[in-house]
Amino acid sequence: MARSWIHKSPPEHSLYHPLSVIQGHVESVLAPSAGRHVSTSAFLATIAADTGARDAVPIKADTASGSDRLDAMDLDGYLAAQFAHPTGLGGRLVGRVMNRQNRPLYEATARLLDLSDQDSVLDLGCGNGFVLGLLAGRSRASLTGIDLSPSMVAAASARNARFVRAGRMAVRREDAACLSSPDGAFTKAYSVNTVYFWEDVARTMAEIRRVLQPGGLFVNVLYTNETLARLSHTKTGYQRHAPGELVAAAGRAGFEAETTPLLGGSAYAVVSRAPVIG
Repeated sequence: MARSWIHKSPPEHSLYHPLSVIQGHVESVLAPSAGRHVSTSAFLATIAADTGARDAVPIKADTASGSDRLDAMDLDGYLAAQFAHPTGLGGRLVGRVMNRQNRPLYEATARLLDLSDQDSVLDLGCGNGFVLGLLAGRSRASLTGIDLSPSMVAAASARNARFVRAGRMAVRREDAACLSSPDGAFTKAYSVNTVYFWEDVARTMAEIRRVLQPGGLFVNVLYTNETLARLSHTKTGYQRHAPGELVAAAGRAGFEAETTPLLGGSAYAVVSRAPVIG
């Protein structure tokens, strides 16, 4: 019988450890001893059973070459890579974990954005489109989501198909550091837990500033370095940023910025405003 941990929402303002839950569950089922390998197919199949992923297709392990083998000690790295660039079935499953873990952050982001029906909004790193759908259900704002992962672009488009068909939402594969939108295309923009993966913070902030109208708002939401330090899967692939560093980067890009603590201090938002001309 599949266990039901994934179906339980975490308490508000709390952070559960997705990797420890996943890894502990996989190890309890597969009981790997020290040095034993856990196949990627077994790893994903176990998670799929618990998440109820109906589209899970077993991956045949290449036992000869070991190309489909994942050392139990490398689960942290595997999850870190999926959080940074969700791909395929593993990415879709991780997306479900993110939706559960980050729901309080999503709600905080929505409150800070305070959308009106006249807003034009950009989601940087939209993932599987959960937040886009949340916002689309609460306002008539025009929404655009971008993500580098083709898997996530497809998932976000499918999740929000009715809004895309209605012309209220667009989802495309794009790099936040090289946006295709014209100057001043949006009134508001946001990012939730993606700044850790930006290769060039200064360039990305400059691009966000470029596509925002005068007076435009950018809400950059992330966990504190102290919170990240408690999560084993963030030890590789995650860039740590101090709040002052991000405020300074926003200032250099032409914003007026300040920080707002969230979730009892375990996370925060850098809220940046483009100055009004004249």
